[in-house]
Amino acid sequence: MQPTPPTQPLPEHRPRTSFYVAVAAVSVIAGLLLGVGGFFGIRALQGPPSPGEEEVATEQTVPEGGEVLAEAPVGPDEAVAHDAVVPFEPTEDSGHVDVRITAVDWDATEEIRETNSLNDEPAEGMKNIMVTFEGVHRGEKPFATYGGHWIDVTYVAADGTEHKNGAQVTPLYDEISQKETAVPTDEILSQQAFVVPEGIRGEGHFVLTPRAGDVQEGIWIRAS
Repeated sequence: MQPTPPTQPLPEHRPRTSFYVAVAAVSVIAGLLLGVGGFFGIRALQGPPSPGEEEVATEQTVPEGGEVLAEAPVGPDEAVAHDAVVPFEPTEDSGHVDVRITAVDWDATEEIRETNSLNDEPAEGMKNIMVTFEGVHRGEKPFATYGGHWIDVTYVAADGTEHKNGAQVTPLYDEISQKETAVPTDEILSQQAFVVPEGIRGEGHFVLTPRAGDVQEGIWIRAS
């Protein structure tokens, strides 16, 4: 009987875990290099940021509109365009609100009628017009906004006749009334209706004042 050949040891197999870890590490490093390189490549193509670009990116925007005024124009001789953004102070210590007119409806009678059955019907030969404002509170103190009456608006016709905003319920009344106080940086709305002669078709001015303010000392905005 021939002797059994001695058992040969099997080839040693090194664990492959370290291999996969190494591959993963190389992939991560390559990804980081590609990402950083791509970022700087794009920045190089774009060129350096223009002065103030970084600050503008984090700064709150003003309401979209026309010219943005740093100081409030006072009186009819300083009237501004209907799409201007103007600084308005609702109260003496509230700080200012950047305000602009977003819409004017020169024949809102039917819309006002459909909004609430209790709205008064204009007398014969009269109609409703409606103006909508939006603003951003730039001050440092909260102030009351309930019902949209943080701003008082008078419509002054081309012949100088003053038309005060009425107590009509407007389409945005429910939305506006949900907000009773504006804190700094808040966006706020106001929508007000006026009864005017039917012949009016866009002339005149809207004048912004604090509650019961002097129209001649208000901010005059051309109606069209």
